[in-house]
Amino acid sequence: MKLKGAQSVRIVFSTIASLAIACAHADNFNARNSAMGGVGVASSNYDAAALYNPALLTRKATSDNVSIILPAIGIEASDKEDVIEKLDDLVDIFDELDAAIDAVDAVAAESAKDRILSDLAEIDAKPVRIHAGAAIVVAVPGDNVGYSFDVRNSLDLAVLADFDENDEAVLDNAISTGDTSTIDSDLGSSAVALGASVTELVFSFAKNVEMGGRQYSFAVAPKYQTVETILYSQGANDFDSDDFDADDSTLDDSNFNIDIGMALFLNEKVTIGATFKNLISDEYQTVIDPSSGQSGVYQVDPTITVGVGYETSFMSTSVDVDLLPVKSFKRFEDSQFLRAGVELNAANWVQLRLGVRVDLEDTRENVATVGFGLSPFDIFHIGLTAIAGENETYGGALELKLTL
Repeated sequence: MKLKGAQSVRIVFSTIASLAIACAHADNFNARNSAMGGVGVASSNYDAAALYNPALLTRKATSDNVSIILPAIGIEASDKEDVIEKLDDLVDIFDELDAAIDAVDAVAAESAKDRILSDLAEIDAKPVRIHAGAAIVVAVPGDNVGYSFDVRNSLDLAVLADFDENDEAVLDNAISTGDTSTIDSDLGSSAVALGASVTELVFSFAKNVEMGGRQYSFAVAPKYQTVETILYSQGANDFDSDDFDADDSTLDDSNFNIDIGMALFLNEKVTIGATFKNLISDEYQTVIDPSSGQSGVYQVDPTITVGVGYETSFMSTSVDVDLLPVKSFKRFEDSQFLRAGVELNAANWVQLRLGVRVDLEDTRENVATVGFGLSPFDIFHIGLTAIAGENETYGGALELKLTL
C-alpha cells in the first residue's frame, strides 16, 4: 500500500487509541452479579466468589458442599451501525466491482461503486467496542475454609473504520481504465482492530479468622495468565474479521500473577469486602503493523476494589467502587467504576435483579442491568441478564449452575 494508505491506517490507529476498551480483568459475566451492575466484592455468593472476591468462599449460607458453574458467558457491545458485518460484506462488493470491470460492465461497476461508497460513509468513524467473557468454576465452600478452581477468558476489542473521500476518484479511475490493480495500490479507506484476549487458570483459597470479636476472611488466588494481543489493520477492500486471530495479527505471552481478597463480616447481614487483583504488573506488546509502523502495549496492572453489602433472606444489595483506575492499552484512557445493585429473592426459587454501572472517568458507557434467576430445589440454577446503556450499548449474560 502506498503512503496514502499507511497514513490512513495511522490516523485510524491514533483515533482508536482514544477509545475505551474495558480491561479484561475488570469485569466478569456471572449472571447474578452482572444483573446487579457488576457488584460482587462484598455480595457474591460463594459459587462466583473467585471471580470477584475469593474471600467470600467462606460465606457459606447453605448446606451446599460444592457448586459447579458450567458455564457463565456474556457479551457487551456497542456496534450501532453493524460495522464489522459491513466491513466483511464490503470485501464481496469489491469482488463484484473487480468482476464488473473485467467484464466491461459499466452499469454493474457503477452500482458496486455506489454501494461501496455508501457503506463506507455510513460506518466512517463509528467505533465498535466488544467485551466478552466466559468462565467455568468449581467451588467448595466452608464456614472455616473454602477453595475453588476456575478457568476464565475475557476478550476486549475495538474496531474503527476510516473512509477516505478521495476513494471515489480511485474507483472512477479503475472503472474508466479497466485497471483494478489501482484499487489495491491507491485505496485510502481502511480499518483497524485492536484488542486483547486474556485466559486465566485460577486456584483460590480462603480462610476465616476471628480477631477482636469480629469474623474476617482472607484469600489468595494464584493464577496462570495467557495474554493474546490483537492488532489487525487492512484496507477496506481486504478486511476480514476471521483474520483477527491470525498469526500475523496476534502475539501471546504467559505469566503468573496473584489476587488477594479480604472480607469483614460485621454481622449476619453486613459484609465489607476488598480485592487486590493482578498484584504483578506486566506489559504485552502487539505486533507491529507493516503499513503504519504502529503498535500497542497492553497493560496488566494492579486494581483495588472495595464494596459493602447488605443481605437478608429475601433481599441483597451492594455497592462497589474501584479505588484505582482500570487500565488496558497504553494511550487509552482509564476507567474507574462505581457499581450498585439489588436482588430480590422469593424463597430461593426465583430472583429478580437490578443494577447500574457508572464510569467515574466518563470513558466507558454507563449502563443499566436487569436479570432474573430460577433455582428449583436450590439445585439447578439458571440466570439471565440484559445490559443496556449509552451510545446503543447492549449485552447479556447466561449462567448455568449446579449446587450439591
